[in-house]
Amino acid sequence: MFTSQGQAKRFFVDKIVAQAVREGHPLSESGLAVRAYAADIASNPDAGPTYREAFHVLNQGDHYILMMLEGLSRRLRPWWAFWR
Repeated sequence: MFTSQGQAKRFFVDKIVAQAVREGHPLSESGLAVRAYAADIASNPDAGPTYREAFHVLNQGDHYILMMLEGLSRRLRPWWAFWR
């Protein structure tokens, strides 16, 4: 689905911006990515693999947005990933 890190980054940016607009909060508000994920999962339980794939592709590089996704990363990584 995501053929580049740029596409994966755009996916998360779009989700975070949409959540900020829904809530009326600035982009600096913490937790937007987690709440965007929760809202998408609530409306479409099949959204999880898309988030995981985008996170996997984006994690192949060094992107500042990964810091914003820190709280979300626990939900997207396999349970055994804490060993890495």
